[in-house]
This record gives sequence, structure tokens and C-alpha cells, in this order.
Amino acid sequence: MLKGYDYGWQSLRITMMSGSAVVLLGLFVILDLRRQEPLIEFRLFRDLTFLSSTLIYFTCGFAVVISSVVFNFFLENVRNFGPLHAGYIIMFSSLTVVISLPVGSQLGQKLDYRWSNVTGVLLMTIGGLLLTQLTYQVTGFTMMVNMAIIGLGFGFASLSLVSAVQYIPVEKAGIASGMINAARQLGTCLGIAMLVGVLNHNVANAKTAIKASAYQNVRESQVSPNVRTALDKVIHHDTAANHAKATLAAKSLSNVPKPIRTSELSQLYVGASKLSQANEKMTGSLKKLREDTERLPAFSQAAVPIIKGSQILTAKQKELKQGISLVAQAATIKQVQNKIVTKKHSELTKAFTKTFWVAFICLALMCPVAFWTDRPNNK
Repeated sequence: MLKGYDYGWQSLRITMMSGSAVVLLGLFVILDLRRQEPLIEFRLFRDLTFLSSTLIYFTCGFAVVISSVVFNFFLENVRNFGPLHAGYIIMFSSLTVVISLPVGSQLGQKLDYRWSNVTGVLLMTIGGLLLTQLTYQVTGFTMMVNMAIIGLGFGFASLSLVSAVQYIPVEKAGIASGMINAARQLGTCLGIAMLVGVLNHNVANAKTAIKASAYQNVRESQVSPNVRTALDKVIHHDTAANHAKATLAAKSLSNVPKPIRTSELSQLYVGASKLSQANEKMTGSLKKLREDTERLPAFSQAAVPIIKGSQILTAKQKELKQGISLVAQAATIKQVQNKIVTKKHSELTKAFTKTFWVAFICLALMCPVAFWTDRPNNK
């Protein structure tokens, strides 16, 4: 289940492993049914209450993966929270268990355990649904509430451990307890295998979309060819060396484009160009005038420093225009980076919400099962 997307669900390796798992499981059931002291007492599943409660406790193990594994990945790898910061948010799912577990026990004793289990699965399902609405900008308070809802549901649904064995014969209580506890661990294992496998697949697709969008943003940006090539290399392989090359390319004066017309820098660039053109005309006029008045040595000598000063001014104006272009290019690069980062956050968050949708569907399918975890009128 973890490697199905990597190798391909119809690949020989996955097909052989799946077929082997089915065959070995079948052999285990057949051999276990023939033993006088079986490892798993499959006949206990004839009791609908035990079967339903076992499935609900299995679901509790599955729900643990949603909060403590998948959501933790989101906090640390997408939101870039530290482990302690992420722990402060996830711990609300544990704190609320302390509240709901005794309340659910009292509810089960006064009425019957089905209502505690039904409430628990519904709350976990609602928590899973809320996680499908995650955005990158989601507040810490909202995430704490989501964790609290899942924790409340987990506490209530954990009473399935009690409802499972209440109608089991005393001599079978030990193995029944072991089976239902194993069901929770199995739920956790399968939850990790399924949800992490789906998450890895979604993240891989998200990375592909992020790269494609990044290349498109670079192609549409008004930067020099050298900068565009350097940025493409950074997108293809994000290393410190490629970042250094991109920085050098951004500082180069070679083929720097003019600022886009809609920017404020464009007006400044146009103004500098007009001043430069006017100064060049003035320098040309002074040179011509000097040539025409060569017979007037005094004027000719006086014009030399003016012409030199005008030439220096022209060079400085050219540097100013290049500087404006570099600033405009730097602003464009920053905009491209912001677009890439925004797209990255959006696509990775979608990868997680898609995974949470899978979790939500699995939880929702177990809601009707909770109604069979106790017998009516047993009090």
C-alpha cells in the first residue's frame, strides 16, 4: 500500500505481494479455525456487537494516524513549524480524550454504549471533514479546535473496547480483549500504509504542478536571458551553487530588459532616457559649435571642460538607466519568487486536503457500524 503508486498498482511486484497477502491470510484463517487454542477466535465475530465494536476500535486506531502522523507532516513540512510548536497544537487531541472518555463511560452505563460510540465516530468524521477545508493560512486556533474535535470523538469511540466484551462468555474474555486491542493497532498500521501512500502520491503530483507553474512564471517574466536560464536551473535542481549563479546573473548588466511599462520604474527609466538624449544632443551641439569657432581660441578652450562634463554626465545617466533596469529586474525576480512560493503552499496544502478527504470517507463509512455496538434495552 505504501509503494503502490511508486511501482504501479498493476506492476508485477505489487500484484505478487497483494496476491501473496490474500493467500497467506486465507491460509491463516483456515489453519486457525482448526486449532483448539487459536491465536484469533474467529467464531467470536458471529456476535454482531463484538464485530461492530472491533471495527469501531479499529477506526480509532485509524483516526490516530490522521492527527498524529498526516496532520503533523502538514505542520512541520508545509507550515514549517518546529516539532514542539506542532506538538502544542496536536496535544489538544489528547487533552480532550481525558474529558470525553469518562463522560462517554457514564453515558454508556446510563443508556447504552452505542450512543457513546456513535457520538465518537461522528465527531471523528466531523474532525476529518474540517481538515479537508485546510488552507495554508489557517489559524492556530482553528487547528486546535479541529484536533479537539477528533480527540473528543476518539475518547467517546474508545468505549467500543468495553462494548465489545460485555456479551462475550467469561472464558473467552481474555482472547476477545486481545483481539480488539490488536484491531486498534492494525487500524493504525493500515492507516499509515494507506494515508501515507496516498499523501506521497498527492505530494509528488503537487511538486510536478509546482515546477510546471514555476517554469511558466519564469518564461513570462521580463528578465534577461542569463537570469532566465539561471532560474530554470534553480527550479530543476535547488542547490546553493545554483542559487549563487542566479544571484550573479541578476547582478550582470548584460541584456538587462527595460522595466515594464506599467511599473513606476518605467516612468523613471523614460525620464532618465530623455535626459540622456537631451544631454547627448547638447554635447553634439557643443562639439559642432567648437568646430565652427576654432578661430576663437578663448571660446574653444572654454568649451572643452563643458564637453567633457557633458560626456561624463552622459555616462552617469547610462549607469542610472542600467541601475533602474537592474532594480526593475530584481523586483520582477521577487514577484516570480512570491508566485512560486504561493503556488507551492497552495499545491502542497491541496495534497494534504485530498488525503484528508480519503480519511473522511473511511470514517464516514464506519458511522452506521457504531449503531450495532450494543444491544437495545440492555439496561
